[in-house]
Amino acid sequence: MGIDDFTFLKGHRYGTIVCDLTTHQPVALLPNRKPETVSNWLKNHPFIQVVSRDGFGAFRQVISQASSSILQVYNQWHFIREARRQIESYLLSILPNHDYVRRRYTDNNKDFT
Repeated sequence: MGIDDFTFLKGHRYGTIVCDLTTHQPVALLPNRKPETVSNWLKNHPFIQVVSRDGFGAFRQVISQASSSILQVYNQWHFIREARRQIESYLLSILPNHDYVRRRYTDNNKDFT
């Protein structure tokens, strides 16, 4: 299963989507991303063995609390995005302090921020 939060109304109302990663189909849309909502859903679906998730700390804790036997996988898209941010931050800290270099490097990559 894959689990992630999404927005109904940006900055105001969030939900949780649960997808079957084999079929790539949504399995559930939860009305919020509250730990108790996600925990209850997971407890009602004890067959789940693996959950792919992002770095949202609440999901990590809730999955562990719902079942210690669920293997948690940090999904590759979020992993690569976070690794890229860390690398960019490091590179920008060691690049010569030329506005052109910084502007070109960061402006061309806004889709990953």
